Amino acid sequence: EIYKMAQELIANNPPRPVKEHNVIRNPLAGIVVCGKCGRNMIRKPYKNKEYPDSLLCPYPTCNNVSSHLYMVEQRILDMLADWLNESKLLYDVENKDNMQIEALDKSLKKAQQEIQSLENQRNNIHDFLERGIYDTDTFLDRMQIISARMEDIQAECAALERTLKEVMEQNEIRQNILPKIDNLLTGYNAIKSPAEKNRLLSEILEKVVYTKEHGGRWHHKPDDFKLVLYPKSKK
Repeated sequence: EIYKMAQELIANNPPRPVKEHNVIRNPLAGIVVCGKCGRNMIRKPYKNKEYPDSLLCPYPTCNNVSSHLYMVEQRILDMLADWLNESKLLYDVENKDNMQIEALDKSLKKAQQEIQSLENQRNNIHDFLERGIYDTDTFLDRMQIISARMEDIQAECAALERTLKEVMEQNEIRQNILPKIDNLLTGYNAIKSPAEKNRLLSEILEKVVYTKEHGGRWHHKPDDFKLVLYPKSKK
């Protein structure tokens, strides 16, 4: 019973990225999460100052392998730099996003108008049936045609709404996040404070998911880990 209670307490009270009243010494605190259990990765310093700090999942039951913190940090910077360069090429034309948003919005409104028109036709068909203009077979035939068209248009509307949302999010990232990435990469290495580095990274990244399968003395690829970056889409 005590063991079960302890496990419940651990599950409901995950370790804080930084202990209260302590200074942030990990630039990745609260940003990098374990790709296997979803918990925050933490910094592990070593007494021997010549050995670099590690980034690890603090839960002994999780088999995600640790890495040197500086390697994970540098990989994040490299991925941000690659993303920035690709995005600059993608958004070479200044008004590309706005034109695409306008076209999608126009198509969406047109589809919504057609849905309303089909709704009116459906009401008219019921009216024609009640007035005896349509017999039952004609009524059912027309209803089937309108219902099928309604399903197609509704599916088209859903697809347009998804695409419009994606384009608007990308536009927001371009306008708000990319300049922050550019600013971060320009002066990051000159910053000495891990807390300041952490603040700048937190403005850009919602989280970074870290996964590493192999490690140990006989593993000769210390940077053999995977990262997935999730940028913030809001200001």
